[in-house]
Amino acid sequence: EDWNYHCGSEHGAFGSLAHFTPGVSNRLGPALSYPEYLAKAQLETYESHRAMFEAYSRNKYTSTGVVQWMLNNGWPQFMWHLYDSYLDAGGAFYGAKKAMEPLQLIYSYQDHSIWLVNSRYMPSPALVARAELYGLDGKQLYHSGAIELPWGIEADGTQQVAHIHPWPGAAQRAGGGGSGNDDNATVLLRLLLLDKASGTELARNEYWVPARLDEYTLGGWMEWANMSHYSDMSDLAQLARLDPPLAVHWQTMADADDPTRSLTTIKLSNPSAEVAFFTHIRLLDHDGSDILPAMWEDNFVVLLLSGEARELRVTWRTTDGPVANVEATPYNEVAGEAKAAGATVVVR
Repeated sequence: EDWNYHCGSEHGAFGSLAHFTPGVSNRLGPALSYPEYLAKAQLETYESHRAMFEAYSRNKYTSTGVVQWMLNNGWPQFMWHLYDSYLDAGGAFYGAKKAMEPLQLIYSYQDHSIWLVNSRYMPSPALVARAELYGLDGKQLYHSGAIELPWGIEADGTQQVAHIHPWPGAAQRAGGGGSGNDDNATVLLRLLLLDKASGTELARNEYWVPARLDEYTLGGWMEWANMSHYSDMSDLAQLARLDPPLAVHWQTMADADDPTRSLTTIKLSNPSAEVAFFTHIRLLDHDGSDILPAMWEDNFVVLLLSGEARELRVTWRTTDGPVANVEATPYNEVAGEAKAAGATVVVR
């Protein structure tokens, strides 16, 4: 009841989590603890909000528009926001942010095609795109090689640049030899966009893709979809925990662009043999509370393979600090954790 109180009006269609939890449970597996439920909810909202804005961006010259309701809310609430009343941005915010980067590669779930979207009002330089597929064990299943785009892309343009075929598992389903990947396994897709002249990374987009997509009919205005099949990505909860864990190194300095703010640079490294998936990073003060608001260039890092490292920057009001700790928690560490401990409480 406490959770429902922080949804919407008790007399409306969104007065509880009853329309949200079935999707989480059927697609990602039932949550056996509150932290696991929250981690899976962040994963769901990142995926859904990114897809919404990417779909519009790809089809912007044949689409009428898209409405996101809403930006934020004035008190603690489980829905209706990209960032909450504490000014904390969750999966929905960073999924939308990823989709709306000015120059980005996006994946089409329907036909496994890769699209380049330019939202700037100027043409791009010459580019190189790459697509890589990995199993949940971190083994590479596919690599496109360098997809050269010597003329770049026109201002405010969209174009298809690649098509991943055959998709892993397709040959087995057709009775052939296939790629060796489990037909029913979720796969991890990485898209990279580089400046051809310098090799500088311009954009990165990473996905978790089920073997079979959701199947549904739309319920109409202000109603949810009628599901006939949920995608099964419950194997994400079986990702091995990292041993050793992620290494986190960070340093803070004054923000050269704003004397009232500080800049913290964080380097995440994965020394384990496993995949670090959907890592949430938090700035903490001496009391262990989040430093908010914090303006991250990226968060909920989707994919960090064995031996890889990522460097991220975040700015925050100097008066809210100092930073006492930086916490990085992969989905691996939360999903399935309660099950491993023998918990029996299921969040419904």
